[in-house]
Amino acid sequence: MDNKNYSRRDFLKKAGQISLVLGSGLSLETVFGGCTSIRLLTENQEEVDAMLESHPAIPTPPGQCYAGWHNDVPLFWAAFGQTSSEVEDTGFEDETKILEHYEKRFGQGPAVHSISDRNIGRHYFPAGVVRAAHSKGVIPMIRYYPVHNWQRISQGAIDDSLKEFCDSAVEENKPFIFTPFPEVGLTSGSHPWIKWDPKYFVPAWDRMYNIAEKTDVNKIMLWGLHLIGSFTKMRRPYKPFYVDPSQVNMVGVSLYDKPEVYGRRPFRTGLGSDYHDITAKYETKPFAIWELGTTVRDSSGKRNEVAMGKWILRTYETITKWPRIKLLVWYGINWRDHNTSFIIGEAQDYYRKAISNRHFIGSRKL
Repeated sequence: MDNKNYSRRDFLKKAGQISLVLGSGLSLETVFGGCTSIRLLTENQEEVDAMLESHPAIPTPPGQCYAGWHNDVPLFWAAFGQTSSEVEDTGFEDETKILEHYEKRFGQGPAVHSISDRNIGRHYFPAGVVRAAHSKGVIPMIRYYPVHNWQRISQGAIDDSLKEFCDSAVEENKPFIFTPFPEVGLTSGSHPWIKWDPKYFVPAWDRMYNIAEKTDVNKIMLWGLHLIGSFTKMRRPYKPFYVDPSQVNMVGVSLYDKPEVYGRRPFRTGLGSDYHDITAKYETKPFAIWELGTTVRDSSGKRNEVAMGKWILRTYETITKWPRIKLLVWYGINWRDHNTSFIIGEAQDYYRKAISNRHFIGSRKL
């Protein structure tokens, strides 16, 4: 991983930090204005960096933040019926095309590419995709969509397929981020777990983590807890989804701005109390914005690429002031258009400028 603004030596020196907590404690120094807004007063960057844990294979960057992107690899919707080699070859080609497309538009690749894997329950590890990402200097992030509910998982329903997934990952031996059940806690939408019983979530996570631990995959796999953010009222409280801190490496939320609902609220307002609540529970864990996005249309329904771009630029500039945020993944959905393609039109110029800020880490330009 490299870019012109980031010292790899400085980056790697954080790799060995595990569970370092300042003896005197570190105040969040956070106050709330109103019910949903949050105002960060001061968090010293050096103190925060010293406190945060770092995964040995994917270190926590001091003073900076990974800039990521989400775009599904087409292979995942048509992998059935293919041989293992065909899946790997197709995945490599598709992933390479997506990353090259991104780089062509924005001048550098993302540090992290988020993809969805709905086939893990069918003995499938996307080795080709992972290999292609690393060939471009990009860390792959696999969002896991299960074929069984938490109760069945906690009772062993995916033990065999998960072990096969982990064994394949160890054999490939390339670091990646693993986020099971993205946006957990959401109570409306298409995710299969919106109606699952929350009391089985932690037991299911515990079982999955322990299976992974026995295969040694956790040496190259960073566990991410992806909670649904305060931007929506359609969510459960976080408490049922707070897993053991020893079983997670990074914790964070999704955050979207929908002007028909929020009127383009600033980032801090949309984040609400999430940052305070989650960092209070997971004080030494890096914070992630697993999904960040805004619609390309304004509140009247008119296409407005400039407004979208300005919101992106303001938001990225704001995030540079939040020292615990170490991963920011742009999720390029235009809700009215149901379009998951790249940022379009004039918004691209603003996005390009946003990720060029030296605070954000991208992969090397070809």
